[in-house]
Amino acid sequence: MGAFTDAIERLKNFYRAAANSTAVPGGFGKGGHRKLFDPYNADIVAIGQGCADYAGMAQGAANQAGAWLRPVMPDGSYAAVTRLSATTLAVAGPAAQLDNCKPGRAVKLAQATPGVGYVAGATYDADAGHVVVTVTGIAVEEDLSEVWLGQSPDNAPQQADTPAGADLYLSQNCNGF
Repeated sequence: MGAFTDAIERLKNFYRAAANSTAVPGGFGKGGHRKLFDPYNADIVAIGQGCADYAGMAQGAANQAGAWLRPVMPDGSYAAVTRLSATTLAVAGPAAQLDNCKPGRAVKLAQATPGVGYVAGATYDADAGHVVVTVTGIAVEEDLSEVWLGQSPDNAPQQADTPAGADLYLSQNCNGF
């Protein structure tokens, strides 16, 4: 975060209330504010964005503490899971379960051949009262007993200038497998 640390350094050591002069080039006094106003504000924005980025990273790290979680029902009990096909499974519960099943989120399946895959997509089936989750990277077996969800892609640290899709890195690479 070079822009962030550089901006902090300028706020600490460059900008001054003293008169602007050769000896005090960061002075706001005697007209210095006219030429320094825009760069000063740009530094404030860079610091604000840097703080927001660090806060997002801290939140992601805090959420990472419980990286593998089982889906739960509103009453706190674990949601039942059912195999629908080799690529789909059902997670019981309300439509709010869709928030847990975002594309790119890692899934760990407890079955005869356990393994890890990723959510490819999910829809809510109101008639059946469950979320239908399509997975990739692992086959869903007949004896599926549990589904564990990895880190949500929403919690992945991401800089403002990160290319679209890069937020899936944490989900796909940092779930302990």
